[in-house]
Amino acid sequence: MIFFNAKPSSRTKRRCAALIFAATLLCPHDNVRAAEPKYSPFLLGPLGLNTIPSARMDAPGTIRAGISTSDPYLHGFLNIQIASPLSLTLRQSAQTSSLRAEPDKLSPGMDIKLKLLEETAHRPAIALGLQSIIGDHTLAGQYIALSKRYKNIDLTLGTGRRVYSGNHKYGIFGGAEYFTPLDNLSIKIDYNPNTYAAERSAIPDFNRPAPWSASLNYTYGPAAASLGLQGTDKIMARLSLQASPENWPLKSKKYETPAPFYKTRPGVSKVTTLKTDAEEENIALSGIHEENQTIHATINLNPNSPAPQQLGRAARHLAAHSGPDTEEIELSTTILGLQGPQTRLLRTDLERALSQKQGSPEELWANTEFTSDHKAEKTEDKASRFKNFHLELDNTFSLAETDSGLLYRTSLIAGHKTSGTLGFLNTGTAFRLNLADNLSRLDTLRSPAFWPVRSDIDDFTRQRLTLENSYINAMHTLSPGLYASASAGYLEEMYAGIGGEILYRPFKSRLTLGGEIWEAFRRNPDTAMHTGLNGDHVLTGHISAWYDLPGEDITLGLKAGRYLAEDIGGTLSLEKTFKNGARLSASATMTNGGDIDIYGHRSNIWNGFRLSLPLGSLRYVPENTHLNIAAEPFGRDTGQSLKPPLPLRAATENFTLNHMSKNWNEILN
Repeated sequence: MIFFNAKPSSRTKRRCAALIFAATLLCPHDNVRAAEPKYSPFLLGPLGLNTIPSARMDAPGTIRAGISTSDPYLHGFLNIQIASPLSLTLRQSAQTSSLRAEPDKLSPGMDIKLKLLEETAHRPAIALGLQSIIGDHTLAGQYIALSKRYKNIDLTLGTGRRVYSGNHKYGIFGGAEYFTPLDNLSIKIDYNPNTYAAERSAIPDFNRPAPWSASLNYTYGPAAASLGLQGTDKIMARLSLQASPENWPLKSKKYETPAPFYKTRPGVSKVTTLKTDAEEENIALSGIHEENQTIHATINLNPNSPAPQQLGRAARHLAAHSGPDTEEIELSTTILGLQGPQTRLLRTDLERALSQKQGSPEELWANTEFTSDHKAEKTEDKASRFKNFHLELDNTFSLAETDSGLLYRTSLIAGHKTSGTLGFLNTGTAFRLNLADNLSRLDTLRSPAFWPVRSDIDDFTRQRLTLENSYINAMHTLSPGLYASASAGYLEEMYAGIGGEILYRPFKSRLTLGGEIWEAFRRNPDTAMHTGLNGDHVLTGHISAWYDLPGEDITLGLKAGRYLAEDIGGTLSLEKTFKNGARLSASATMTNGGDIDIYGHRSNIWNGFRLSLPLGSLRYVPENTHLNIAAEPFGRDTGQSLKPPLPLRAATENFTLNHMSKNWNEILN
């Protein structure tokens, strides 16, 4: 299909060598810098030709979903360019005799493509790929691909092998894509020496496709389609849609347009009315006072919006009400009872930017000071409280099943969170409305676990309305950059519990360290709204580390510890947060436990993708409303973590220099 176990002939070697020679020596420097054409995927999801991959990569954050067919497979895929050098693909491949027939075998897998070298004037782009690194190994393999562009032709040459065939020889593949003068139309041709040894041994009378293929490819906006031939007797087709969360037009919260900022300063200070006026503009200020040409206030940040945007609106408000001699604005920050850094801005810079239109966020940044060891004044003010009604449209599907082509679940979560209860407690309650799913088939496809962790997920979807969570929480800043949190109650859909976290997150550091421990009690799906407990409980906990990678704007995470099935292992994750509040993450978990599928195979590695898109800036929609999409296995017991409702790392995101710098352009909005 994609990986190769045929020994190439001398003629094939000469042809492939000619392709790469033309690509590397004849391409002038200005052609490399020309506008990038619209590359499209090959049959298995990543960018490529027809049946072979190329070394091309999407823009970071690009998400592509699609389906394709070529004898004897029907593929469904979800591809994510999590970072510029790394592409991840979740794929479900169904071996079938026809598009209308039930699949004879399902082969889910996760594929990785890693860019080794960028293309230059005299060097091709080079990428390394690992097929089915996690999942069923029917289509497992490795390859290395080289791609070079000459004018409107993109050339690819590579070598690879298919592991499952048992043949350890590498084959050579190659091809080209010609971008025609017609907008969005290209022609792909390629040569793939795959012998289909595994398919010929498993499928009676299987007719191996010809090694060459040709297709027409058309892209229109986010859509891409392809129709072609393998040899002269087999048809192949592909349809995909792509998008980037970076272009998502909505945010977590919609702010009203602030009042005009006047060029002249007030003749006298208006501090006495400042707080009331701020509340009318939805700015939570307290502890306001003027001293030595400085006006100081504490702002309770909304954790759902960028901190610079909130600081800018508060500073604008303070400047508009301060006396004529005030020159500095100091804002101390708090979130959910935690104390963050202090920000000091020059009033003149703000006035130049807002009233005279001569300043910029960059000029404000140059003169702004952050003090991480400053403690905000404690207050029992109502302004220090945070109330939030939130909605989550939760969609989960799985391509990682060996017994089902596609499992899905859709539900709506509605809840309310409050901070500052009794001066120090955070509370929350949420309900889940189960809208649609096909998880009932799990009862017939899989044997029930004696001590289920999440394998009985179908039991939790049978009631239409259930209690998602109901908890109390307390957070405290132990010292600058060191935070603690404790929670108790119904913590998530399947578990109640008690426990806490500790987090070390210095303001200027890219490294974050944390630890958590929980006593988790299993909720009973057969009780009203799942409020009863079934008596099972387990002690679970992890130590964690996160590092914000410079340049790529992604966070690398690693946690290790004891999971809910008492298995020991670790989770590796990559997360990207966009300026509009969208979040994209990928993770893989490996433990010493293992779930057994219907074929008797034990798996102890699980992976998944998550995407969260904000909807809160829509009219009539509550702030902090999100559309969540997750691609992850259903009904697994090993490698499962508790999902606390107020993660400490998410609560402290606005307290970091990385967050401030990334979102600083919002300071004047």
